[in-house]
Amino acid sequence: MKLPRINYKNASQKTISAYRKLGSKYVDNIADLTPEIFYKFEKLLPRKSKVLDVGCTGGRDSKKFIEFGHTVTGIDLVEEFLEIAKKVAPAGEYKIMDVRDANYPNESFDGIWASMILLHLKREEIADVLIKFHKMLRKGGLLFIGVKKGVGEGLVPDKLTENEFRYFTYFSSEELEERLQEAGFSIQFSAEELDNAKRNQTIIRIIAKK
Repeated sequence: MKLPRINYKNASQKTISAYRKLGSKYVDNIADLTPEIFYKFEKLLPRKSKVLDVGCTGGRDSKKFIEFGHTVTGIDLVEEFLEIAKKVAPAGEYKIMDVRDANYPNESFDGIWASMILLHLKREEIADVLIKFHKMLRKGGLLFIGVKKGVGEGLVPDKLTENEFRYFTYFSSEELEERLQEAGFSIQFSAEELDNAKRNQTIIRIIAKK
C-alpha cells in the first residue's frame, strides 16, 4: 500500500491527539497484549535491573517489570496514560517526555523497552534515537524494539485506536537490524511474528545488546 506524503508535524500531533482522545479506553484495549518476547527479554536482564519503559502507556509492562524485581522509569506524552500508570504500578517513576528529548545520563539503564514506539517517528529520526539509547544503556545493556513490518510511512486508521488515524513508519527486519548495528548494538534475537492484537499485520521484534 502506497501512502500519501504528509506533513509530519501535523501527523504527529494527530497521533498524540488520538491517544489523548481514547485515554483509558486505549489502555483497556491493549491490557492483554504484552508480547511473549517480554518474558524472554526479562530473563536476559540482570537481577534488580533499571529499566526505561519508552511509551509506557498505562503501565502495563512497567507493572510486570516491577513484579520481577526491577526498577522502572516510564515515559510517555499522554498525561492520562501516566496517571493510570501511577495507579497500576505505583512503584515506578513516570515522566511526560518525548523519546527524542530523553536526556538521561550515560549508562543509566540495564534495559530499554521500546515496544511499538519508534514506528511513530520519522524514518530519519531513528538513527539519533538509537544512538541515544546506546548511550543511556550500561555496558551489556539490552534494548527491545517492536515495529510494524512494511514499506513507507503515513497516517493510517487502526483497530486498537477504534479507527482513529495514527502516524506509522514501516520497516523491514534487515533495515532495522542494520540501523541497530550502525548505532553500536549487536543483535541477540530477531523475529517476524503475527500481531497478537489479531490485526492483519506482521510485527518485527528485536532484542539487541550494547
